[in-house]
Amino acid sequence: MKLINQSKRSVKTFTRLSNPVGMSITSKFLLRCSATLMLMLCFLFSPLVSALEYTNMTTVNGLGSNNVFAIYVNGSTIYAATTSGLSISTDGGTSFANKTTVNGLGYDYTQGIYANGSTVYVATLDGLSISTDGGMSFTNKTIADGLGHNYLYGVVVVGSTVYVATRGGLSISTDGGMSFINKTTANGLASDTIYGVYISGSNVYAATLNGFSISTDGGATWTNKTTADGLGNNLTFNAYATGTNIYVATKSGLSISTNGGTSFINKTVVDGLAGTPTTIYGSGSTLYVGTKGGLSISTDGGTTWTNKTTADGLGGTAVYGLYVNGNAIYVGTGGGIAIHTLPVVSPVSAPVDLINSQKSKIYSREVNK
Repeated sequence: MKLINQSKRSVKTFTRLSNPVGMSITSKFLLRCSATLMLMLCFLFSPLVSALEYTNMTTVNGLGSNNVFAIYVNGSTIYAATTSGLSISTDGGTSFANKTTVNGLGYDYTQGIYANGSTVYVATLDGLSISTDGGMSFTNKTIADGLGHNYLYGVVVVGSTVYVATRGGLSISTDGGMSFINKTTANGLASDTIYGVYISGSNVYAATLNGFSISTDGGATWTNKTTADGLGNNLTFNAYATGTNIYVATKSGLSISTNGGTSFINKTVVDGLAGTPTTIYGSGSTLYVGTKGGLSISTDGGTTWTNKTTADGLGGTAVYGLYVNGNAIYVGTGGGIAIHTLPVVSPVSAPVDLINSQKSKIYSREVNK
């Protein structure tokens, strides 16, 4: 209000400095319009700045096959399990070198991958292939070493303990993969066919052909969850857990438990999922679910979803492999490996209003007199 009361005293000053930056009235008008237009455009289109856009890599870039079933990122190295070998990139995915039985893999058809330093574990259709030199050469483990079956679906490593999902049980090694003991229905598992395994502390979660099995003692004993507990289907493919929240990919939807697996609710396409879930990856508060209809992303625990498809750059409709490393998202489909690096978006600053900034300076001088 004090500035308004000084308006009569300011008139003379405004006349004397009516063009403080050397602009005509037309130029000042255009500047004001441009600034306003810029603010409007930033407001309307700022969500598009962080929209996911994927670059898809295929056999043209060196992948062994466009069918990518699993992905693991270790530092600057990307490992992709394909149906025609293990593909390795050391340049962010621009190019890949493919490893096959020629390099010692147990089988070219690979379905799972885990890397720890220079040690790489690959789940193949004919045993577990282990490399201690970053994938240059391999040794293979089979039923002769204690695996429940040579047909493998996945592998997870925690320290020196290796968990392998097989067609004949969950095989566990406590010596880095040198030897295994096998867990089956005789030990309480829901089925001997294990499609996926997830580890959280001493909790082991096994997605099986006939239910979801949970162990709280490292795999010694098990309790099983089925449709009677709220699972969408007893055919389960994969799982992810954080705290007491458990997410299970089933044939009939994504089943979610917030009480450690005591009960589940089920999410489907009706709730916004892109399709039948196949794999799950969690990163911070964000949940990524690969489905047969695309990639579904939730930031509220699975209540709402944003879907990404081939229209967003995915190589194929069905998603089989997922990995998130920092702000980079890797998506394995039947059409290659799609990579997206989410840009760090700085808040949009309002453009400086030169006209009003000059007026403010003038007002300030008048008030301080």
